[in-house]
Amino acid sequence: MVTIKIALHTNPRESNFWKLNTSYLSETQDIEATIECVKKEYQNDQSTNASLLWQMVNLQVREETLRYAKTEKAKMLREEEEL
Repeated sequence: MVTIKIALHTNPRESNFWKLNTSYLSETQDIEATIECVKKEYQNDQSTNASLLWQMVNLQVREETLRYAKTEKAKMLREEEEL
């Protein structure tokens, strides 16, 4: 008797894991604007170190890309329904 085990999800993601879909970078200029906005906001803040600034940029970019992805998915679903 031969038994085969197939793992469909070899790398399960944790709920706190986020990976930037880099294809969004070429589709929108909002990411660059978001980074510049965060840099300006914390530019003169003496209590902000480089690590904290990076975390804030990462957080804002994540929010912007999730918003963009949600909008694009809704647009795609509308187009599919129209077809």
